[in-house]
Amino acid sequence: MKQTTNHLIKIAQLEYQKGHFMEASVSAKTAAQDSLSQKNFSDWLEAARILLLANNELDSLLEFEALLTPLQQFEKDSEGPTKASAQYLLAHYLLIKNSPEAETAIANSISTGASTQNLECLARSLALASFFYAREANKNLAKSVEYLDKLDIMIQELSLYDLSITSLIYRSFINGERNQFERAQELIWQAYEKAQHHGHQLALPTILAQIARLQKQQNRNDLFQMYSELALRGVSAQRHPRLYRQISEFCSYYSGKPVSAFDFVLDESQSLLRERDKGYIDFRNQHILLELAILFLKNPGMRYSKEDLIEIIWKQAYDPDIHDNLIYVSIKRLRLLMEPNSESPKYILRDRKGYYLNAQTQIQVKTREEHKV
Repeated sequence: MKQTTNHLIKIAQLEYQKGHFMEASVSAKTAAQDSLSQKNFSDWLEAARILLLANNELDSLLEFEALLTPLQQFEKDSEGPTKASAQYLLAHYLLIKNSPEAETAIANSISTGASTQNLECLARSLALASFFYAREANKNLAKSVEYLDKLDIMIQELSLYDLSITSLIYRSFINGERNQFERAQELIWQAYEKAQHHGHQLALPTILAQIARLQKQQNRNDLFQMYSELALRGVSAQRHPRLYRQISEFCSYYSGKPVSAFDFVLDESQSLLRERDKGYIDFRNQHILLELAILFLKNPGMRYSKEDLIEIIWKQAYDPDIHDNLIYVSIKRLRLLMEPNSESPKYILRDRKGYYLNAQTQIQVKTREEHKV
């Protein structure tokens, strides 16, 4: 990660590292505008790099593409290390877009990074090359390893822990493809420990998905399901669309059944609720519990005291002697219906402020109004 004194770029870097892609995109875009107006091209290129990464994770490159024309012109007009940075960004963009020009662009980026002694861009370009040759469309594992070997030499010279994690993930994948499972597992757990140590939350779901892949390759289906679930729990369909799509498609492909993008799908018009693992939940003749479920699902994270619940759901004034047991029994019954494991609830929770739905729960609500359109 490039060292900079620009506070907004530092914020964007940290936001991206934590997996806050929308926030990172906003910060990086503002930093790019400010840096360009000040003609600080080094900071502009770093802000553009974070913007590309964040936009990629959000599955929309429109904001980065607004910088393409000045970036292409800058690459033509500049010399030295800044030219290498511009070439790297363009090569990364072409790789994301699956352009036939990506291979040539990556090779040029490596060459310019080496000749201008821009060691960070050289290292990141080597990582691009390794990924290019590891993926199915261009599969050449020997060549991928060749670039990883060069990358690891660079990593020893630089403080780029994100690339050291990337290298370990790629090496684990390659060893798994070669059925060298013991080594593959050793490498991926090293990646996990590094990501934990550096607080690199973004890398953890990818690492868990690779652990799941290794379990599937060894026909350890129970462990595959467990690590797949952990990988999915680490991402959000709304906040991390690319990662969620990739991991859910991977899990769906190997498990042979589709993976829902949501924990719950609520159809208000039909009074139907479906949970990801349990399927449709039967609320027949349990109207109070359905109203309670809808209240929580439409307001995730909002705390409801016992007084609130009695007033909203039962339309009565709260009396602890009458209502405390009623609430306790109702919440218990609701958890039995909604929770995969009611003894260890993950959706309907409670703290000192009241009962609430876990804010991390992914919910799709089909409202009555939508059905009228």
